[in-house]
Amino acid sequence: FSGFIACIFCIFTVFV
Repeated sequence: FSGFIACIFCIFTVFV
């Protein structure tokens, strides 16, 4: 799940 969370966080950062 760590990878999934990391992907979400990365996308969130790019979106912001």
